[in-house]
Amino acid sequence: MASIMPDEVGPALLRTAGGLEAGAQRLGAQAALPVVAGWQRRLKETGHPELLPVAGTLSELRLGLSGGVRDPAVTGALLGTLSGQVRGVAESGPGAGVSEDLLRLSALLAVQSRVLVALAS
Repeated sequence: MASIMPDEVGPALLRTAGGLEAGAQRLGAQAALPVVAGWQRRLKETGHPELLPVAGTLSELRLGLSGGVRDPAVTGALLGTLSGQVRGVAESGPGAGVSEDLLRLSALLAVQSRVLVALAS
């Protein structure tokens, strides 16, 4: 079973967080798709059982973003779910070494979740 390597994951987390800081809407679905697919692949490849639910949520997000109809409420809810999952990983074994970056990502996902849900209202 492969492990998460902080020296590989840390910079990728920072790039992802940077994109989210600009706002999920500004990032856009087309730009987000390769990021989501890359994280989904990386998490699956680790083989860590705690990361598989996160990969599953990323799969749902990827499918939603690649479809013709993008529902901000659904996307916002998925980002909220991811936020909680990422926070959980930050507080457990697989997140060791990158927990600060994961907590930052979790917070950014939560903000974008609320923004998208509010737009849908």
